[in-house]
Amino acid sequence: MNTHLLTSSQTVGPFFAPTLLRKDALRNVLVQPETEGECVRIEGHVLDGDRLPVPDAMVEIWQANARGRYRHPADQGPAPLDPSFVGFGRSGTENEGSYWFETIKPGPVRSITSDGKPRTSVSPCSPADYSTIW
Repeated sequence: MNTHLLTSSQTVGPFFAPTLLRKDALRNVLVQPETEGECVRIEGHVLDGDRLPVPDAMVEIWQANARGRYRHPADQGPAPLDPSFVGFGRSGTENEGSYWFETIKPGPVRSITSDGKPRTSVSPCSPADYSTIW
């Protein structure tokens, strides 16, 4: 049974790809050799409402580190920060709609508002309307 839902269509301006998907703004690799935790690779595809690849979407990810702490001022929990873990990434999709991130398996988060699992945001880059499938 497919439980994927369609999101509503949206149109973005021509500024999107040149500004948010510049080479210096992309971050597929959130880890370094000294990053604490179990390394994992997250891969996926962004498809439109007709299940066709979206070749120009932006995918963002944010998550807690291996000890369960976010690199965010609002997270004042007791778990230590890992200076070698970024916790935020951004990728553009390839022609076939694919994206990937190298990150770590997040640790348990001691918060009632989050479980620490990676979260994503997907946005189309071209002015065309897309309905992405999650």
